[in-house]
Amino acid sequence: MEGFDWKRLKPLLDEADVVVFARDCDGRYLYVNRTFEALVGRSAADVVGRTIEDVLPPEAAAAVRASDRQAIAERRGVVFEARGRFGSGLRSFANFKFPLFDGDGRTCAVLGFGTDTTARRRREE
Repeated sequence: MEGFDWKRLKPLLDEADVVVFARDCDGRYLYVNRTFEALVGRSAADVVGRTIEDVLPPEAAAAVRASDRQAIAERRGVVFEARGRFGSGLRSFANFKFPLFDGDGRTCAVLGFGTDTTARRRREE
């Protein structure tokens, strides 16, 4: 979102025990919180401005990109699961994301939250 100051939310969102991210409609990161940084092993300074495919493992990037497109096209929140190799192992995340709109009602970004569901997924399998 052009002109939005994500730094104002950082102190609050960095304390969240969930992954928080915002991307523009081209899939470029606008914001990530500290939990996201720990997950991908990269600083926000290294992630912001990069695309989904630049940051996430290939097996997760495709699902993430598709769900972004769905949220944008349908103009509503979506829930999906992403799996990928983060750090030393395969991890699963339940994600909720929704479109953000500019003053003219056009979708300008996607904001999302992800919860690590790896342990639950392993129990189910």
